[in-house]
Amino acid sequence: DETEMLALHAEAKKKGVNAYAVCDAGRTQVPAGSLTVLAVGPGPESLVDDVTGRLKLL
Repeated sequence: DETEMLALHAEAKKKGVNAYAVCDAGRTQVPAGSLTVLAVGPGPESLVDDVTGRLKLL
């Protein structure tokens, strides 16, 4: 959910790992401004794993 993505984004930034949050433009079924994607990395594997290691792989 958006709350978890924002927390992960803040955690990545705090650790010095690149992170980018994408907000939807609202041109489809998703409301405009909805946080839809969080990119984490590149960065040292250990730091990226600290941020994302508990997430399920797709």
